Amino acid sequence: MTGASKARPTAAQARRMRSAARFYAVQALFQMEAADTGLETVLGEFETHRVGAEIDGATFAEPDLPHFRALLAAAVTHQARIDQTVDRAERAQLDDEPRQVGCVLQHLAQQEDGVVGGHGVDRVDR
Repeated sequence: MTGASKARPTAAQARRMRSAARFYAVQALFQMEAADTGLETVLGEFETHRVGAEIDGATFAEPDLPHFRALLAAAVTHQARIDQTVDRAERAQLDDEPRQVGCVLQHLAQQEDGVVGGHGVDRVDR
């Protein structure tokens, strides 16, 4: 902005923005894996073309961009450890798949000092 700074989001807005950042991070990580794309490429694409885009009539909430970038950077940095954790969860053959994913995310959140946290996606329908 020119001279003026953006107003601080309310606590509820900040939660929605962090949730949206997690949503976008999962999508970006999938794209990186599926298309064999690097971190900088996917960051640029998401920040330029996907953040806040309207999809099927729904406009997704604006993310906390620093949190989005931090999540992606942490996932890339710790990819081997994440893959090992997911492999162990798959080998355990737990029937409750959402619980497996939640456990993996909780484990990473504790190890990353809260960089990865929470669950769910907030959408803003206009």
